[in-house]
Amino acid sequence: MNEEEKQAYEWSKNQNYQSVAAKSAKILSDYIDHANSLLEQAVEEIENIYGRETSLSEQIRGSLNR
Repeated sequence: MNEEEKQAYEWSKNQNYQSVAAKSAKILSDYIDHANSLLEQAVEEIENIYGRETSLSEQIRGSLNR
């Protein structure tokens, strides 16, 4: 994520308003967190299976660190 996207993500994570837009932003940011968690678990499993980093695990890690 670039800086603007990070700010939008952080804003959406902190929404406690009752508007549809705020609720939707919060839901989407929760899905992003869940997807990132699943990807981190996948990297760990890939590396455990192969006993080392692979090009796939490196690519996934790279996408998570943007």
